[in-house]
Amino acid sequence: MWGNSSHLAEAARLLQERFPKPAKGTQSSEPEVEILVCQSNHEEGTYDGIDWGAERAVEEIDERIRAIEHSDRKVTRFSITGYSLGGLVSRYIVGILYHRRFFDTVAPINFSTIATPHLGLLVYPTWFSKLSSSLGPKMLGRTGLQFYAKDQYADTGKPLVEIMADPALLFYKALASFSRVAVFSNAINDRTVPYVTAAIEPYDPFVKYNGKNFNVVFEKGYDNLLVSYSVKDKVAEAQTLDEHPKESFSVWLKSKQQAPIPGPFVDWRFPVVVWMALLPILIPLVLIVVPTRFLLSSRSSWARVRLLESDQESMTRRLVTIWAKMERAIEDAVEDVVEEKILPMTDGERNCSTPTLTDDSVPSSPTVGAFSKIPSSSAVVKSQPLLTPVQLRMIGNLNTLPNLTKHAAFIRSVRNSHGAIVCRNMAMKEHHKGVGVLKKWVDDMKL
Repeated sequence: MWGNSSHLAEAARLLQERFPKPAKGTQSSEPEVEILVCQSNHEEGTYDGIDWGAERAVEEIDERIRAIEHSDRKVTRFSITGYSLGGLVSRYIVGILYHRRFFDTVAPINFSTIATPHLGLLVYPTWFSKLSSSLGPKMLGRTGLQFYAKDQYADTGKPLVEIMADPALLFYKALASFSRVAVFSNAINDRTVPYVTAAIEPYDPFVKYNGKNFNVVFEKGYDNLLVSYSVKDKVAEAQTLDEHPKESFSVWLKSKQQAPIPGPFVDWRFPVVVWMALLPILIPLVLIVVPTRFLLSSRSSWARVRLLESDQESMTRRLVTIWAKMERAIEDAVEDVVEEKILPMTDGERNCSTPTLTDDSVPSSPTVGAFSKIPSSSAVVKSQPLLTPVQLRMIGNLNTLPNLTKHAAFIRSVRNSHGAIVCRNMAMKEHHKGVGVLKKWVDDMKL
């Protein structure tokens, strides 16, 4: 959301470094890796919805494949990675490709998401979170409705995020077809996409972290990538604190996490004293400018979506239109079955063949999979999200994916680890802390 392709520049660089292009005129037994950093969704375009973002990205993929084939090469394997909102877009992309039977001839290998809100955006038992969940669907365009599961995909009566997690439907089947499905999340300090929705888990054990009370073990060779953790007992924690002299006020202040700034703002390094002096001006300004920007961007997005949907020729090729037709076919089939049970059939009707629908086209109730046990005390903990029954079903379903692996980054001493996990801006020192996570992502890539 609000992102652009430059945010994945470091990820693309490390990937190209791992899989360098062969020198001209040389032969290699290894497959050549072609890297496409999607350009079609950026800034205000991210308001248009998960589905429209995916449709645009698929056009980019098609164009690149045509260019590859024009140079007498052939695409044989396919991998995709999505960061943040891009992870949901990626899940829709593979659904489109699966429906087209793209994977009949091209092997799906790696599917990865990094800090992606798989369950949508969460609601916490705080007034600010509840206000955000109320305003978000109105201020973030079509994507906002889908983030908070307030949409109805293809007139199904269900939100898109729920549809994409149903094991009976093509989005889940597309994911299940990949040799490797890797989910990277931030355990702490992600103000944008918290652990529960990024890791597809029902409970956040890391809310207990206060900066000193965890023993953490990182994966060898990959900085800030968590292998295991344990909570220190109170006696050991007290002893640890007693062993250290009292900090001066300035040292204590530096050790504290900075308060998050709402919205997609660049991190400005500015003297604290000046910030404090400007607060009486900045606070009212932010309260006016930020909502205004969101509303204007949302308004222009809805106008853009209406224009896209008015192109009937283009809409017939879109998955949402195809899905709506399948839904109507299913409803008609159900009505026919009901009528047959109620009304007597003539001999001619008995001889008519009944159309059969494949399992790809018949939505069914999702089966609830097993997930980790939620502590009984979590219901009263204010720091835990208020998960809906739909979100709990999504957790159960997605955790049944074969070849699913999960990785958690534990990036300390940053204001917001959401950008750091992908080294979003290498000009910022704190974003260098995500290099170990990206190296793990690259090193685990299968060919």
